[in-house]
Amino acid sequence: LAIAIEEVHNLFPSRDVHRDEEGNGTLPPEFAKKLVGHQAAIQALACCYLNTGSATRHPVVWSGDQLGVLRSWDPIACARTGPPLPTNLGIVFSLLSVRETVWAACTNGLLIIDPESGKIIDQHSGPHLALALVGDQVWAAGVAGISIYKVSGQLVKSLASPSKNKITRLSTNGIGEVWGISEKDIVVWQTKGKTAPASAAISASFSSSGLISANDSLGEMSWHEIKDAHAGVPVTSILFVGETVWTCGKDGSIKVWGGGSEIMGIPGSHSEILSLAAFGSHVWCGNSDKTIRIYDSSTLELVHVLEDYHSDGILHIIPVWTPENKCWAW
Repeated sequence: LAIAIEEVHNLFPSRDVHRDEEGNGTLPPEFAKKLVGHQAAIQALACCYLNTGSATRHPVVWSGDQLGVLRSWDPIACARTGPPLPTNLGIVFSLLSVRETVWAACTNGLLIIDPESGKIIDQHSGPHLALALVGDQVWAAGVAGISIYKVSGQLVKSLASPSKNKITRLSTNGIGEVWGISEKDIVVWQTKGKTAPASAAISASFSSSGLISANDSLGEMSWHEIKDAHAGVPVTSILFVGETVWTCGKDGSIKVWGGGSEIMGIPGSHSEILSLAAFGSHVWCGNSDKTIRIYDSSTLELVHVLEDYHSDGILHIIPVWTPENKCWAW
């Protein structure tokens, strides 16, 4: 029900939680704040940067919840910027900043919003579960496959999913390679001729593969499917980190893919990992046990564990940069 904000640069010196006589904890005031405004679990976050007429852009954070309500926040003032925006489309599964618009993938539709005015400027029907910006196109995962849109909102192409299960998460390197979660499996799409450092030469270990004939704007696309990517447990999170891809299992396991194979991994030893975010040389993992575990992205060494910030699982983490070039984790 709340958003916790941590200034990444000042995170590690102190994380003590101050407790009163009854044991109730309060956040360390020097680097953490909490914003409250949603009436249901927050499913998604996105940050867009608005033109202010100066050399800097002003960040605005958008959040969406299980009731289909969107809110916007000023991360500089740490305050809401306007009234809530009900989508009336069910759960907000994913939010994405696309140039100077915000896209919201919901149970019963896709919205494109002007973040400055807070008005809906375009809408598409049908279930949309995940979003990814691939070059100048937006990929939206639905129950039956992928819908590919121009950034203007025009539908370009619909791709049937090679998996029998729906695609619930997407991550991309932004230049032609997209990874998606399909229950216990991972689907990888690759545009022919594009560099694909995370999945190159890995096709021999995939369970199935094929080609998709697309139009000229997409080129010819190949796809591969990794069956039981996490030894039979559902895959819960996925993220491109540099030239690697991180995936997480419901059992808390982590796998890092790159150069044609799994290059690092941690067996399941703690709670389900619900979200991933990259901050420089660290990867943050939001967990169902209310903790955030921070790993070194090169060695998978556990660097830090943040506790006592939320009262339930951490469903989404994003970096937010201020005009002063400070990075905050929301």
